[in-house]
Amino acid sequence: MEVRSGRPAPMGENQLLAALPLRDRENLQPMMTVVQMTYRQLLQLSGEQMGVVYFPITAVLSLVSIMSDGSSTELGLVGNEGMAGLPALLGLGAQPFEMEVAVTGMAYRMPASALADAAHLSVPLENLLLRYTQMFLDHVAQGAACSTHHTVKQRLARLLMTIHDAIQADQLCMTQEFLSHMLGVGRPRVSLALAIFQGAGHIQCSRGSITVIDRSALATEACECYQITRDEYVQLYP
Repeated sequence: MEVRSGRPAPMGENQLLAALPLRDRENLQPMMTVVQMTYRQLLQLSGEQMGVVYFPITAVLSLVSIMSDGSSTELGLVGNEGMAGLPALLGLGAQPFEMEVAVTGMAYRMPASALADAAHLSVPLENLLLRYTQMFLDHVAQGAACSTHHTVKQRLARLLMTIHDAIQADQLCMTQEFLSHMLGVGRPRVSLALAIFQGAGHIQCSRGSITVIDRSALATEACECYQITRDEYVQLYP
């Protein structure tokens, strides 16, 4: 669903856009459309070209690698701290992953070619996009190490904390099935980890949602990768 308005939409909700000089934000604004995204909405299939980029406002997007046997691995999450569609921005062809909506919400959408053209004309925009690209690639590499060395319990805590950071709300509307899909593990292992967190008073589970009760305690369950990732965002958006 597209949402259009007669007046310019504020860009402060997306941290990457908010970090730009005012002139760059004003130049990008006419090329952007606000779109409403729904939970589990598929934005891109594996092997498909995508000519647009997204700057989440309240939505959270998930990039997932799908294997030939149907198994999956989450490559990265994109919330209001960044943008999704880097391969399209860089002029690459088909992308070897799926992109779907992890959390319902709003996002800005614009043609990747328009953003690339604007970056060529603006040193601050180009530099910020390059820094964000490097940071996102670092996060993908960190995620690969995480899935190899850390337990499902630690990875789940990291995932919940990351989503909590992105939406700044205690209620995370998502199913255990989707969490298992993102982590690339069976649902019983996710259910067991959630039960442990709930028993400790960190979260409260209900059908289709998870409510964070004690954020600090949940953070102690997450692996070191969570803090490494957060520290990089602090450096990008001081």
